[in-house]
Amino acid sequence: MDAYALAERTYAQAQGIADRHGLADPLLHYNRGLNALRQGEPDRARAQFRAAAALEPQAESLLGRRIAAEFAALDGGPDAMPRLAALAEAQRIDDPSGAAITRLRLSSLALAAGRTQDALTHADAAIALVGGSGFQRERRDGLRARVEALRAGGRLDAALAALEQLHREEREAVRMQNLDALAGLQARLEDGRSAEELQRLRETQRIDALQARHAQTLRTAGAIGLLLLVALASAFALYQRRISRRLRRLSTIDSLTGLLNRRAATAAMETFPPPAAIARRHVAFLVDIDHFKRSNDRHGHGVGDAILVEIARRFQQVCRPGDLVARWGGEEFLIVARALDAESAAAIAERLRREIAGDARWRWARRPSR
Repeated sequence: MDAYALAERTYAQAQGIADRHGLADPLLHYNRGLNALRQGEPDRARAQFRAAAALEPQAESLLGRRIAAEFAALDGGPDAMPRLAALAEAQRIDDPSGAAITRLRLSSLALAAGRTQDALTHADAAIALVGGSGFQRERRDGLRARVEALRAGGRLDAALAALEQLHREEREAVRMQNLDALAGLQARLEDGRSAEELQRLRETQRIDALQARHAQTLRTAGAIGLLLLVALASAFALYQRRISRRLRRLSTIDSLTGLLNRRAATAAMETFPPPAAIARRHVAFLVDIDHFKRSNDRHGHGVGDAILVEIARRFQQVCRPGDLVARWGGEEFLIVARALDAESAAAIAERLRREIAGDARWRWARRPSR
């Protein structure tokens, strides 16, 4: 099936017979042009369509519209797609097969222009035009165009499903073709043909079936490999996002106290909205721990770190949920209380001072230096 080279030889033989007898058949040239397109030879196809157009005087006939559609698709240009759309609409009632082919040309042009959704729409329209009719080649070409549009649009699952449907229909066509061949052969056998020819055909079919299964296995493996590659790429992208979020968090938190660091606190203050009441202000307290260096030198850095952690904890307990508490640097802490009047600001400042200054019995101060 789809043996385009064999079809071209058959068409060439028919053309030779027609030429010898002085017969002019535009349909033969048109079919040779379609076959050349399927073989990927647009220049040879154009020559055949030109010969068909010279023999078909009626531009509005079924064949004339088909030839016009092929020239529009081959010529391209900004008006190609509107011309093809108009031809497809004109063909829709009288020539559904021709309309389907025109829609496939529209799908190819849209795909080449990067308009994958339009390409998919035209491919589906071509499939719908032939439906369950006898135009099986046009239907399979429509399924191929659908696969290409879905794959170009990144919809790999849908592309794989469409590809599997195409393979099922191709296998069914092969099966029906083989059944027809077997029926004809059996009829000839009833007229005296030998059973040896039937056996050879069955062996050929068995080999073809094995080759088809092998090809199907390779296609399936390729599709699975593609899906795995997409899955791995998605997993790697997710991992990178997680690492980026973690790094951003670590860059904003003081590792010792768990408070915001100086840079993060500065950024947070810039986002504070202004107080609703005119008499209120956001108040910042920059707290420096007295005699911290003396305690740190006397008892060691471990005790100094513990003091900083405890002070951070106490500040968080004293402050309101919406206030900002940050380690500004060394033994300095920043507390920003929102929307305070002067009396409330003084009260909070006194609470902060009492929370650490009033406790003269820090347990770390009694630890010996190590």
